[in-house]
Amino acid sequence: MFPLLKHYYYNVDAHRYFNPASMVKMPLAFLSLEKLNTLHKPGVNKYTQCFLTAPVRTNKSPMQTAQQKNNFPSIAHTYEKAFLISDNDAYNRMYEFLGQTNHQRRLHELGYPEIRITQEIYADDGR
Repeated sequence: MFPLLKHYYYNVDAHRYFNPASMVKMPLAFLSLEKLNTLHKPGVNKYTQCFLTAPVRTNKSPMQTAQQKNNFPSIAHTYEKAFLISDNDAYNRMYEFLGQTNHQRRLHELGYPEIRITQEIYADDGR
């Protein structure tokens, strides 16, 4: 007896925008790690304090602090939040770190011309 495998597709249309909030976190995490590795800054690593910028939008809350010695979120903490609890704020910080134009260009260079990650994710305004 052999297993029967079937392919199922949902919302597959290159002309229709679809934002699966949890799925967009992984490519941005990979791209931001790639960017971090190309910075070649002494002392900058995954434990570096990060993302303490003023919010662009007035309804954006500051990132919750990590349970660390210095009580500031690190780059590693951002990835933990993005994947362990599917935190949208962590995703938004990666999005800001990369910049929309840069990550779109890099995704296309890597062979993903149909992917469009075009916005941050805010639960309070329906995005």
